[in-house]
Parts: sequence; C-alpha cells; structure tokens
Amino acid sequence: MKKKILSKIIGSISDFNVNSLKRARTEGVDIVELRLDEFKNLSLKKALDISRRIKAAGFLLIVTIRSVKEGGINYIPDQKRSELFKAVLEFADGIDIEIGSYSIKKSIIEFAHKKNKFVIVSYHNFNLTPPKKFLNSIINKAIKDKPDFIKLSVKSNTLKDVLLLAEITLQNCKKNIITVSMGQYGRISRLLFPIFGSKFTYAFLDKSHAPGQIKASILKNMFEVFG
Repeated sequence: MKKKILSKIIGSISDFNVNSLKRARTEGVDIVELRLDEFKNLSLKKALDISRRIKAAGFLLIVTIRSVKEGGINYIPDQKRSELFKAVLEFADGIDIEIGSYSIKKSIIEFAHKKNKFVIVSYHNFNLTPPKKFLNSIINKAIKDKPDFIKLSVKSNTLKDVLLLAEITLQNCKKNIITVSMGQYGRISRLLFPIFGSKFTYAFLDKSHAPGQIKASILKNMFEVFG
C-alpha cells in the first residue's frame, strides 16, 4: 500500500452514483470499500468501471465480494467471485476475502500479492461473539493464509461480548488485526477498538452494511473529539 493512509475509517458503498464519491470526500474517508455482492445485475464491465472511477477520484480502494454465508446480499458463485476479484485488482489496492472461502482463497491471495496488493482475511458471525479460545484459533488459522490484515467481525449481545473482543484486540494489535463488534451493544467498538489497536474501523456512506454501523461523518467527528 504505497499511498499514505490519512484515516482509520473505511467507508462502505454498495450503490454507486454521482454522489457516492462526493459523500466519501466530504465525510472524511480516504479508504472506500466497494461491496460488489450488494449490487444487482452485476457484470464484470460494471465492476471494472466503478473500480476505475473510485481510483481515478484518488481514494484507496478495497473490494469485497462477500459470500452469502458470511453476510453477502446476492449469491455469486465462487468461480465468478474469483474472476471478479482478479479483474478488479487492476484498480483496487486490496481485497477482503473470508477465511471460509476455501475453494478460491489461496489462489486469490497469491494473485493479489503478485500484483502487490494487500489482503484482508475476514471472519464474520452475525449471531454471537464466540469464546476467546475460538477467536484466537481463527486468528492463528488466518495467519497461515499470510494475509496483510486479519478481520474479526462478530455480533455482541452483551457489553461483556464487547469487552471480550476489546481484550482480543489489545492482545493481538501487533498482528495487523481489524476488529468490529456488531449490533447496538457493539456501536462503541467503532470508535474504541481503533484506540485499542484495530487497524481500521468501518462506517457507511449510503446505507448501513452491518448491525450497529455508524455513518462516516458522525464517526469522523467522534475521532476528532477523542483525538
């Protein structure tokens, strides 16, 4: 990643129009996550065109094509996901692929690294926060994939769940970890976890993409208040 990162906030978009990049710029993000799995009637041409326009506007670009089993909106077969990932890396700075995408993960990571792009290997649980032992096993498993970042995004049903993931963040902050507690209890994690060592946090530009996600402009103001 050669361009200097000015913000810890990744702004997610899933509906690209003339206002998308204006919002990203005015709401204080310099990293855009393009959620291709949320686009209807997605074609390779459309994916390339949107990626090109985001890069031309000067943003760092992360492309995500989330699988349905980990929160993807529209089902995209693994073979097509692989084709899309490899194609958009012409413009993207990095990609986010799930640790459970076993059939395509290895080839995608190798392809991305050959192109000098960064890789986020991610784990999502929209129901609960698994025990500490399980989360540490996910981190250790992800390390074997040799990603640049490891992301844990799990649902917090209690404040104790938030504290558990905060502890995980502190203990693994030197491993380029990204952590998010989803849900209403976990909203504080969007601000708190980057302070504890999470490399990035996620906000939305057009609509919320996960339970408890905060609008980018609001999160930016919160970071300014807390330094």
